[in-house]
Amino acid sequence: MKNTFVFFLLNPFLGLIQAFKHYNDTWAKNSAWVFVIFYGFTMNRPEEMDSSRYVLRLKELYEASVNWDSFLANFYSDDGSTIDIYQPLITYLLSLVSDNGNILFAIFGIVFGYFYSRNIWMLLDLLKGRSMNLQLWILLFTFISVIGFWELNGVRMWTAAHVFFYGTFNYIVNQNKKGLLIAILSILIHFSFVLPVSILFFFLIVKLPWKILYFIFIASFFVSVLNISSIGEFFGNIAPEFLVPKIKSYTSDEYVETVSEGPIGNWYVQYYSKMLGWFIFIMISVIFFTSLSKIKSNKIFSNLFIFTLLFLIVGN
Repeated sequence: MKNTFVFFLLNPFLGLIQAFKHYNDTWAKNSAWVFVIFYGFTMNRPEEMDSSRYVLRLKELYEASVNWDSFLANFYSDDGSTIDIYQPLITYLLSLVSDNGNILFAIFGIVFGYFYSRNIWMLLDLLKGRSMNLQLWILLFTFISVIGFWELNGVRMWTAAHVFFYGTFNYIVNQNKKGLLIAILSILIHFSFVLPVSILFFFLIVKLPWKILYFIFIASFFVSVLNISSIGEFFGNIAPEFLVPKIKSYTSDEYVETVSEGPIGNWYVQYYSKMLGWFIFIMISVIFFTSLSKIKSNKIFSNLFIFTLLFLIVGN
């Protein structure tokens, strides 16, 4: 821990670089964790991003002095519109003592940074005993970049993603039963993780051959057009009543049009998504054709590969 704060005090980014340089040392993961907290405290929060809206909500709660009963009334009720617990709860509790947005996102950084750093070092621990060649560093860098610390702007979705990965990886690879509970808790951070958690339970209950899943994955990769309204109608029919308004808002034609005209519609975002999709496609195919013996003989690796295919199929 000593080295963590020494590097952090000298230069937070230097601490992050040193963490990867000395990744086998016990302090390294904490150095990455502290950096994310620092990033949360100092990050820019543009007006069009969710982060700006959360800070505005913090100021409103601080000025209005909302009592606990009124706050709880917003959850899972016909009158309330709040279906995620984590972000509103942290915002409310901080509003009791402060309206400082920097502190709010430093707190968000504590949770995000913990799971972000632990996920990275779980993979590094998995590679212990192997020399870190260029290929492994590229794979690790890809993982680090897909949901990087800069995604703290969208704190609900991306914190939930890291929590879900942490829990699922621990459950499937490390065979830690507590991992399943942690994965389920991601739903409290962002309601949409009902779907990934459902995939995880489907994986546990229904055993599908990995060869068949691979070819379904190939087919799903080339699916380019979906009827969003029909999907919204389907989930609206099976979801609890309090979720229906949220599902309709996310699958409405107006929302789809708004998203397509926003940052996600920019050419560089679209090309990034396509490049990432092709990278995943190639990586899965390389594993499939070069690691057949390992898939057959290693139950843990086989389970991880099957779940990954299942998750990617639904994701596509």
